[in-house]
Amino acid sequence: MKKILKLLSEARPEIIGGLIVAGALALINWIFDFVNIWVFFEITLGCIIWGLSAYVAFSYSKNRRRSKLVRRAREWNYPQLRPYALAMFSILTICSIGWIGSRIYNKIISSHDLVILVADFDGPDPKNYRVAEIILSQLETALAPYSDVKIEPLGYAFNENQTRDVIRTAGEKHNAAIVIWGWYGLTNDKVVLSYHFEIMSKLENQPQLCTIIKDPIRYSPEVELEGFTLQTDLSEELTYLSLVTVGLARYSLEDWDGAISRFNSALQYYSANKNIVPPSEIYYYRGSALFEKGDGASAIKDLNQAIFLDPNYAHAYLRRAGIYLEKEKKYSEAISDYTMYLTFGYSNSCMYVNLGRAYYYNEDYQNALLRFDIAIEADPDNYSAYNWRGFTYEKLDKPENAILDYERVWRFSTNYEQRQYALSRLRELNDTHEP
Repeated sequence: MKKILKLLSEARPEIIGGLIVAGALALINWIFDFVNIWVFFEITLGCIIWGLSAYVAFSYSKNRRRSKLVRRAREWNYPQLRPYALAMFSILTICSIGWIGSRIYNKIISSHDLVILVADFDGPDPKNYRVAEIILSQLETALAPYSDVKIEPLGYAFNENQTRDVIRTAGEKHNAAIVIWGWYGLTNDKVVLSYHFEIMSKLENQPQLCTIIKDPIRYSPEVELEGFTLQTDLSEELTYLSLVTVGLARYSLEDWDGAISRFNSALQYYSANKNIVPPSEIYYYRGSALFEKGDGASAIKDLNQAIFLDPNYAHAYLRRAGIYLEKEKKYSEAISDYTMYLTFGYSNSCMYVNLGRAYYYNEDYQNALLRFDIAIEADPDNYSAYNWRGFTYEKLDKPENAILDYERVWRFSTNYEQRQYALSRLRELNDTHEP
């Protein structure tokens, strides 16, 4: 017992160090997940053992430390226990590093997880009609392949009289990305039903999808509720919306494979009576994801389908024009799509630069020059347009005009590549010219 007390006394600095480490680890655990008393006890005990192991493994006689001769052949204070202490110290150190790393990694991964919170549907005889249960079951089946999506039942219902703040507070409490709730009622032989599909703030920046999708009040025969047809249709519609939303979430994170997979699943649940999010949107974003993956041909097919379903889908024309220009090298098709995009009332300097580039590559230099002029007029600081207009002037055998554009880029652009390219053209056009 005296030897143990002596060892503890001698290892006091290491034990204090271990307690400090325990506090740091407990703080990390608290940051990444609320720590409980048992976790804190385990961390503290582990760090005390770690400190003792360090002392036993690395302590040696102080009176010999000053001797250079003994220093080379160091004698440890606990030679018999040292191998075990060294092993324990190493194991605890490796485990601690791995534990901290895994906590941080899991936190980063879980920060991209999406929780879909499903409230009970307010209505008569919910245990018999099982509206929320069928929705939960359908969602769990459809979203089971995606580990980043969690389905949680709320356990109680909201009603139309409750404010949005009450619903959002419940969603935030569960760290939900989506809250699904609704109500139904019986009138004679009709069922009245409506649902709300609310996207929480962390998804509010998702493209082309509003934060609250409210189903207009629908009337159905009571037999559809009794035969569970209504519940099945409703669950498939909400599954469709959920898959679209999680697909857009992966798209915003530039997880192209994940987005494509979820959009594929969403299209399986689409039908004409589920038209809250039109399928043209899904084809547009799936096509965009395919393009980002480098599959231009498949991207074009999806964008063709998006335009077929919605001939007024302006951004689909713009996206397809960009693919024709950058990937497929089909400049006439790019010109056609950019021109179509303009008919919807959209225009900006960069778009005119790209249209001018399409004309340039198509060797229609006069039309290219006209578009670069429009781009510069729209934004006099668009120095990419000056460079491209300079190239075009060279093709039209107007080197003096090209030099003026290149000089402007060299003097005023803050983009290094633009300036260096303009300088190289200036030197080639006039070896004696020094801007």
